[in-house]
Amino acid sequence: MSSPVLEPRVRALIHMRDQLIAKAPSGDGHREHHEVVGEVRRLVDFAEALHTLRTTRDPTQTDVAHQKRVLTAAVKFAKETDAALARLNKSWATGYLNIDARIAAKVNLKPDAYAAEVRDLYRQMSSAEKAKFFTELVDEGRGSELAAIVKAPRAVTGMPEDQRQKYEAAFVARHAPDEVREQEALKETFDTALVVHREARGLAAAYSDSAKLAEIERAENAATAAQLRIDAQVRP
Repeated sequence: MSSPVLEPRVRALIHMRDQLIAKAPSGDGHREHHEVVGEVRRLVDFAEALHTLRTTRDPTQTDVAHQKRVLTAAVKFAKETDAALARLNKSWATGYLNIDARIAAKVNLKPDAYAAEVRDLYRQMSSAEKAKFFTELVDEGRGSELAAIVKAPRAVTGMPEDQRQKYEAAFVARHAPDEVREQEALKETFDTALVVHREARGLAAAYSDSAKLAEIERAENAATAAQLRIDAQVRP
């Protein structure tokens, strides 16, 4: 028997899963990144199995029995997608915060006892001098001096928020490049995982029909009750 033809949504899910597996980091660490990929694998495996179940009928079952089997599995899949989303969010948040903590420890962007003097000097500079000053701070890794300015309120320094973010990001990228790349990779993987979740949830909805499942179960229960009444009338 030939394998069932996969519908486009299932093929797309498999492609996204395979891409994430291929790009997953190797070596020690990256626990949360691998957790996210693991959730994607489980969702896609479930989606593929559900599609196979729907398109490959057990020849010993009736049409209605097969339909009930698929509808019941779709309900289980929908519940699993909800649980998977909660786990994905937890892994993403934990991983991002862990990397953020490692970045903070590495760059040490904390003002020191000379912060007030640094800000006073900064306020006296021209625009050209300020630009040169920040280039020196980033190039030389002078985190405490940079922090004295970018961590202070705008009312104290006059620095616009977008500039503050730009200089802080430049410093972090220069002095914690591995962690920045790791964080970006985790975000890219998480974003793809959310697409996988959305498509998996859509597949579960497409294969579901709660009214039909309830109708089948009512008929099944009625038939069972009738059989019990019949059996009760049979004398030993």
